[in-house]
Amino acid sequence: MKGRSKSTRGRNEQRTGVLVVDAMEKDREVMSRFLSSWDFEPVEASNAREALEITSRQAVSIAVISDPGRGTQGMELVRALRQARPGLETILLAADPSATYATDAFRAGAYDCLTRPVDFKQLSRDLSTLREAVRRRLESKVWEAAAGADAGLEGMAGISAPMQAVFASIRRFAMEDSPVLITGLIGTGKELAARVLHSLSRRASQPLVVYRCCGVSESVAAMELFGEPERSSERIELADGTAGESGIGLMELARGGTLLLDEIGELPPAIQARLEKVLQPGRLAGSQDGTQRAGSVRLLAATRLNPAEQAGQGEFSAELYRLLGSNLIHLPSLVERTEDIPLLCGQFLEKFNREFDKATRAFSPAAKRVLLSYHWPGNVRELENVIGRACLLAEQDWIELSDLSIAAVCGAGEWPERYSEWAGESRFVARESDAKKAGRRLRSSAQARTGPPARDGSASSGNYS
Repeated sequence: MKGRSKSTRGRNEQRTGVLVVDAMEKDREVMSRFLSSWDFEPVEASNAREALEITSRQAVSIAVISDPGRGTQGMELVRALRQARPGLETILLAADPSATYATDAFRAGAYDCLTRPVDFKQLSRDLSTLREAVRRRLESKVWEAAAGADAGLEGMAGISAPMQAVFASIRRFAMEDSPVLITGLIGTGKELAARVLHSLSRRASQPLVVYRCCGVSESVAAMELFGEPERSSERIELADGTAGESGIGLMELARGGTLLLDEIGELPPAIQARLEKVLQPGRLAGSQDGTQRAGSVRLLAATRLNPAEQAGQGEFSAELYRLLGSNLIHLPSLVERTEDIPLLCGQFLEKFNREFDKATRAFSPAAKRVLLSYHWPGNVRELENVIGRACLLAEQDWIELSDLSIAAVCGAGEWPERYSEWAGESRFVARESDAKKAGRRLRSSAQARTGPPARDGSASSGNYS
């Protein structure tokens, strides 16, 4: 079968695409099996026409071309592929190639010229070298693109397509008063998105009240949300970090402003039923005796769980999900927006330079590689914590691999030597800040939080919930 992919990718795994060009189907299949075992993504073509068609529509970085003779067909294809896809690396396989043939192949742009039958050990070495060269080029482009970018929305940074979609949704929903449901894994920035949405809305001058739903019982939630006995709760928090007044229910406290229910999926069912009534069209949030009062509350809800799945399993109110889910914002995980990592690193580096009174301006090449290749289970929150620790520990004006707490997890101890040729490249530079550095020190967070700690094990930082 021509033009087919022979391997299966992992969910977050990115394999280097290799085009296998050979007229013999059996030889193509043998080569594809070896490439798959070496963690490449093989794609097959039987002739030059198919090879050019595949490179025009599929992401391949390397081509292994089997020349049917000792003529010029293989070299002509090398030239054509490199012209069609600049940067494509090629390896030419030929039966007993002469020194003149090999020289011509190198002049055509081939990385290597190997004899058939293939020496798979030598081919493996060539492919490994080319894979690293391709990765270095791609990573360098990502950092260079982020260095000149200034993309974001009210403190949220992102140049990736998923984040641009998030920004568009926030701008659109900010113009309305309808409820909004914000979903995403731990550390993706759900609370920050809610705060940005509130700040862009017509309610920005009114309070934003944040309520933590984790681990709250039905009686406590009823008291705190609807003001039933007179008690205060550290789960109630205003946008400026201060606590709500004792004995006043959230619906009253947030009147005229916005109420954010953080981790709404953990609210008891009876409280969800009461919220359904509040959210019915035409209803206004009022006092506990049901008297409607002027100044409705806008409801925002955030959850790390899958509310549609919860509703299907009877763990979340289907009616409440229907009322909330019509306006949905989903925040992608960090591995789904890798191109934003350099931009976020620069943002956090600037932040921690101010807080620690430091002048750390860059990342070493090996540190860049780790930051882009790590799987980030704690998402943006974990990245922020890693950069903060690295900025504090850095003894130079750049962050080294040894400053990153994730280096050991990535198994990156060998990388500095392997990537020593990067030393001459310009390091990513954090943008200059006008804020005064003198006297800046790390400020401890005073925000009250309840419920279990983040499952990724990283400390909570900022609003990346």
